[in-house]
Amino acid sequence: MPKWTVEQQAAIDARDCNLLVAAAAGSGKTAVLVERILQLILKDEAELDRLLVVTFTNAAAGEMRERIGAALMKALDENRGDSRHLRRQMNLLPKASISTLHAFCIRIIRQYFHVINLDPGFRIGDDTECSLIRLDAIDDLFEKEYEKGSEKFYGLVERFGNNRQDTPLQDLVLRLHGFIQSKPDPERWMEVRVQDFALKEEEIGASPWYQALLSQIRMDLAGAMDLLQDALALCRKPGGPMAYEANLLDDLSQLEDLLSLTQHRGLRACCQAYPGIKFKNLKRCGRDVEDSLKEAVQEQRNQAKAIFKNLGDGFLSVGLEHSVEQLNELYPYMQYLCDLVFKFDREYRRQKQERGIIDFNDLEHYALDILKNEEVAEELRSKYSYIFVDEYQDSNLVQETIVNKIAREDNLFLVGDVKQSIYRFRLADP
Repeated sequence: MPKWTVEQQAAIDARDCNLLVAAAAGSGKTAVLVERILQLILKDEAELDRLLVVTFTNAAAGEMRERIGAALMKALDENRGDSRHLRRQMNLLPKASISTLHAFCIRIIRQYFHVINLDPGFRIGDDTECSLIRLDAIDDLFEKEYEKGSEKFYGLVERFGNNRQDTPLQDLVLRLHGFIQSKPDPERWMEVRVQDFALKEEEIGASPWYQALLSQIRMDLAGAMDLLQDALALCRKPGGPMAYEANLLDDLSQLEDLLSLTQHRGLRACCQAYPGIKFKNLKRCGRDVEDSLKEAVQEQRNQAKAIFKNLGDGFLSVGLEHSVEQLNELYPYMQYLCDLVFKFDREYRRQKQERGIIDFNDLEHYALDILKNEEVAEELRSKYSYIFVDEYQDSNLVQETIVNKIAREDNLFLVGDVKQSIYRFRLADP
């Protein structure tokens, strides 16, 4: 038998609670999940058909099934537990609910399609087919918009297009539509975010974009300061350009003061202080300095200066008051852009329905719509005694909401590692 660590054994043995196991790659998270399933079968006499095991690829689901089967077979060979119960689990294994989340969503939709009045004859469109339908839908939408001749639509084309082409605006609508599919209520989420453009100056401090911008500025300043610290360490090496030390200390002092402003007084003070920060010319070095160290220090400092300059090329050079004015000017256009995305969604959905297909985003949202029916959610809650989610870091908010709809307060087991997230391109939100 494997020798588990204290923490691993605790995760295997814990009962009557929801549990998240967060650990680094190669630490045996999935092995712990399999062992927990085995121990539930051996000690708690759990039935495999009452377990839901969710992974994020078909290959992972197949491997999970194999690992559980191997663990059951080994337990049988070693006479661990009730042999009749174990053999029954082996027979249940081929039909056990061990699959990707999308496969689970398909099962929900196939069984409960009537709850959302969906045609049961649907099929899942492949990526190429769905991409072509999206292009048809966006072309149809823009053709209607040109016929309508809205001033705000032309304003969007002017702001987001180039060389009198509307392709960049079409791409923006498509990207926004794809992005909001990772939200449980896409339209509501987008409507709320559009309101950020209507905020008054005194309200900006509580907005998500303000906090995100402040966090990014702090991160960039910290990165520039790390580069300067590295340069300072090189200066102080034997043969290093000690003549640069005073410059680097002055650079660090200025950036530390600016960072302190972002932490204690916010963006307004940061914008006001930014123009006054200057990187002085480096002092001349003596002949006894090693060229390699001298060049390395200069390179490190130049990188730090580039980071600082990039900050000034954006928000910090504009200032808070003017930035708020720009946001407010964009507000009516963002409302119209939001409306374009919603119109595109309706047209795309209509064209898919004409062809009797749904896409992968539909799988998640249709399943979630079905689970909003409390009768269905309770039925599935009662069906699954235990729910396991492997590689939890690769789930988005819709997927998390689906799982939470059928989970109880004491039967959810999640394993994952944020650093291993490989599905950020699918808008995973670890």
